[in-house]
Amino acid sequence: MSIVPIGLKAIRVLGFWLTSWFVFLFIISLQFPYHVLPDIGKFTSVLFEILRGWLGGGTGDLVSDSRAMYLHTFLLILISIMGGTVSFYLDKDGRHYTRIKYWFHIAIAWYLSLQLFKYGFDKLFKHQFYLPEPNTLFTPLGYLSRDILYWSTIGASYSYNVFMGLLEIIPACFLLFKRTRLFGALIAMAVMLNVLMINLGFDISVKLYSAFLLLLSGIIIAPDIKRLYSVLVADKAYEPKAVKPSIDSPRWIIISAIAKSLVIGLILFECLYIYVITGNFNDDRAARPYLHGAYDVTFLKRNKATHTSSIGDWSRLKRIFIHRRGYFITQYENDAMQDYKLINDLEMGRLNLEQYNGSNIVFDYRYSEKDSLLRLKGLVGTDSIEIVAKQVDLKKLPLMQGEFHWTVQEYEPGNPSQ
Repeated sequence: MSIVPIGLKAIRVLGFWLTSWFVFLFIISLQFPYHVLPDIGKFTSVLFEILRGWLGGGTGDLVSDSRAMYLHTFLLILISIMGGTVSFYLDKDGRHYTRIKYWFHIAIAWYLSLQLFKYGFDKLFKHQFYLPEPNTLFTPLGYLSRDILYWSTIGASYSYNVFMGLLEIIPACFLLFKRTRLFGALIAMAVMLNVLMINLGFDISVKLYSAFLLLLSGIIIAPDIKRLYSVLVADKAYEPKAVKPSIDSPRWIIISAIAKSLVIGLILFECLYIYVITGNFNDDRAARPYLHGAYDVTFLKRNKATHTSSIGDWSRLKRIFIHRRGYFITQYENDAMQDYKLINDLEMGRLNLEQYNGSNIVFDYRYSEKDSLLRLKGLVGTDSIEIVAKQVDLKKLPLMQGEFHWTVQEYEPGNPSQ
């Protein structure tokens, strides 16, 4: 019995069906918190969670790089192999392949553009890499994880955030139009390769999704591989075959232009909506909550009448922090830190610190703007405690200075510009 070899064209067609199934399933199954666009993954999550359960686990949330997400990706590969193979055999004559391939490439170009716009504007307006929080600024370098270290370093530079944001926004624009789509995909591939390597090198937990976006840029480039080789390597002219459906009707051209304009407008509206309604186009200048900052403890007194040790490390308190996300953080003499969920009752002048064991610590406070002193009185367990702490001017820290040096002499110790 002879085996009939599969032709190269058949392999390409089969590869397309397998890839298109995987990309489609990945997009519709992943929950993404949009502001205007519907979160399709929210509706499909129940079905895919049941399917993951049949594989023996993975019932948790699909957070990037979680075990559930890796199992989910494996499940999508299995479904794609089955669905892609069936689609290949049902379309042996290729009647649907060309048309679906054309619209598939447009769809993933727009999807990749949406993601690049979103992450690009997040950087441009300092919503992704924001200024380091006070507790991070006072954490010894060796105590920082690599992802927090990278996040904080990048967040300290406004100009570099603008640069990174533009590197993603520019290819996002090119991807929206046929004539510039290949150029946009090439830039996007370089950008996403760098992002993936950052996520791997600094152990940032968006590895799987960044790899998926890199895959999308490669898929968009794939039909033009021969063209790129001929022009860049062989130095020959190359005219690719037209793969799009015929659009000869003036009516169809008008409808297509209107639809494209609506999609582009929707993408931009989704990505800019949150900034427009909040008016926050530079998070470095956004208002912080009352008492936000770092405070050096200058005075600490405990009730000597008590004979319990419930006050614990508080007797060795060195610094306290008020985090913008609603946390009260303590730092001790050995630089160890403890965080509490914070509710600031402005009317009563009271800080309610919620501990992870469910118990609460309540402090009455007074803050003097004249001398930047924060006074706290309350109970920690059965011990009463009184704290006086002076607010640190974070803008005077070296990292927050925003200085720029053209010459190495400006770095020399004792230079007046330092």
